[in-house]
Amino acid sequence: MLLSALFDCEAACNFQSRLPAEQFGQESALEITNYHLRGLTGAPRALNDKEASWVEASFAKARDLLERDEFRNAVHCMATYRWHSHPRARLALLWSGIEGLFKIESEIVFRLSLYIARYLEPESNAKRKELFAAVKKLYKHRSAAVHGSPMKNTAQDDVETSSKLLNQLILACIAKGDTPCIEELAP
Repeated sequence: MLLSALFDCEAACNFQSRLPAEQFGQESALEITNYHLRGLTGAPRALNDKEASWVEASFAKARDLLERDEFRNAVHCMATYRWHSHPRARLALLWSGIEGLFKIESEIVFRLSLYIARYLEPESNAKRKELFAAVKKLYKHRSAAVHGSPMKNTAQDDVETSSKLLNQLILACIAKGDTPCIEELAP
């Protein structure tokens, strides 16, 4: 599940655990990721040397973050969105992962756009402003999908852009060793 989310590809495993299979015992917890998955539709994807090195260096940290509900939800959403054929369902699932990382309850569009921009672009004011505007626009498309409004012809592009955004957020969490802290991102 985690590898599927990290590399935005299908993974051939219907359960996940914090421990390797050889360490399973009576107290081990397994999480079923899909009770109905029978096969994969995408072509196999091999990791390149850089990706393999990243997995060796960062996978344990990523696996530890799965203890956090908001990170586990983001990973699950990222890993499973492609199982749905309809763009509305895909967008709803991807944005559940995105929004869940930030736990915002009011002024969602503005705050979420601001916090994502600050989280992903802490150094560059210009890039932060650009990302803020892009997320705000993308959130409108998410809202149209979730609330049943007419969708523009950009639905597939919106799914792809949203999946890239969630993937960036997951990778940023791993790089920082933590999920976003609103108190640090708020102006």
